[in-house]
Amino acid sequence: MKKSGKMGRLELLGWINELMETDYPRIEALSDGIAYAQVLDLLYPKIVPLSKLTFNPRSEEDNAKNLRIVDDVLHRIKAKKTIDPLKLSRSKFPDNMEFAQWLFQHFLQMKDTVKGRYPAYAKRLEAYKKQRKIPPERTNFDLQMSSHLIPNEPLVDSSDASPASPDLNQQRLNQLRDLVLSLEQELTNQVSNYKLLQEDIAQVEEERNFYFNKLRQIELLCQNDTSETSRELIDIISAVPEEFLKAQG
Repeated sequence: MKKSGKMGRLELLGWINELMETDYPRIEALSDGIAYAQVLDLLYPKIVPLSKLTFNPRSEEDNAKNLRIVDDVLHRIKAKKTIDPLKLSRSKFPDNMEFAQWLFQHFLQMKDTVKGRYPAYAKRLEAYKKQRKIPPERTNFDLQMSSHLIPNEPLVDSSDASPASPDLNQQRLNQLRDLVLSLEQELTNQVSNYKLLQEDIAQVEEERNFYFNKLRQIELLCQNDTSETSRELIDIISAVPEEFLKAQG
């Protein structure tokens, strides 16, 4: 890990995934706001209301809800950095890369205040249980959490003999199935939209051909007529729009 300066995309993603026990596939996915919130929770314990986070966000609004919590924390700690939750929620690389870079630099400045390892996954489970009113000691429960928030091998304190969660592999499998179903639905919607677009294009082409034939008929009639009106009509029909000439030039 670099001690100063900016990190590359993969280095930054690796830092967050290692620190937060996550499996974010790309920088854009950080737009769910959860990793941002937990880095701040690591640096400023008991300030971030983790139980208010949406751990299985499915829309930009869900992302924005989490990012508003992050923005509120930034104001509470009087950070020089502010964010636009709506803009950041749209999963654009430059926006999330820029904020993640700032968060990394802020972490470097504050890391000496961190005491011991941050149990990121255990913190998410604790917040999730509190949110769903699940007894803390219960281990058999339905976990609805984004797959990248469930680590393959979560770190567990050796002093804690109880399992951190129910069948973790099964949970990840369920989450991956949900992801596949979501992607399949998205693909179906895109195909449907494509078909509708093709139908619209075909209709526009049909209308274009209809009016072209009408203009062609008028042109042929005018060619057999030497009157001034016919010549003016021919000039109008054969004129090339200035916008087209500029585009060609």
